Parts: sequence; C-alpha cells; structure tokens
Amino acid sequence: MSQRHVIHLPVNVPELADALRFAYTLTRSLALIPAIEVASANVSAEDAQHVRHWVFCDRFLPDRRRCTRRADHDGPCDPVGPRHGQEVAVVIDIDEYRRLRGEQVGLMDYLRSGPLLDTDLDIERATDHPREVDLAG
Repeated sequence: MSQRHVIHLPVNVPELADALRFAYTLTRSLALIPAIEVASANVSAEDAQHVRHWVFCDRFLPDRRRCTRRADHDGPCDPVGPRHGQEVAVVIDIDEYRRLRGEQVGLMDYLRSGPLLDTDLDIERATDHPREVDLAG
C-alpha cells in the first residue's frame, strides 16, 4: 500500500464566515481531481488551532460514502451535494456512472452483461471435417 500524504495549507482570512466559505469552495474544487481525497476540512483561529470549525458534515453513510452536506446542515445526512438549495451532485461508484452515461465497454464486458447470459442456449460444436483442397494444382 502506498503512503498517503496530508497537505496543510495555512491561509489567513479575517472573518470565520469568509474562511469557511473559502474552505468550502477550495475543497469542492479539489474534489474534482480523482487522485485527491478531501475529507475532514476544517477552519480554526490562528491562536486557537485546537478549536476546529468543520466545513462538511463528513459522517460516514451506510455504504461508506461520506455526507457531502455542510457541517451545520438541517435534516438527514445525504451523499447529494446541494448548491443554492438545489440538489446538483451525487457521489456514486465510477462503474455505475460509466454505465449510466453509456460509455463504451470492452467486448468481453459487453457479452458478460448481455441478456442472453441467463438463458439456456443449446450451442453445439460442428463435428464435420473441412473439405480437402488440392493446392498442387
């Protein structure tokens, strides 16, 4: 297993609300990069770093995804990310996303997922021999 690294990026912002907004925006932007896992984003005062203000709820859901709503959200946790009160994103498995999007799959994957897989096909191999061919002339 490869080692993971945590990036600490101190940014000074005078107001807590602005700091939380900046952290939210930065985290959402970084989450678009597949190699980056953003979790537990928080903001603290410069002289009280032990007091953390969480940006996202980050609670684990039953399927091991995290709640993508803000830390102070109302209602149940949800893997759907809201924007301006509207649901705009959902976290799903990449294979499911590709299937829903209709991306091309390899021939073997296509054949394995076909509807004929569950039917009883009577397939027999031909037993007759090929005809002889005179190549000499």
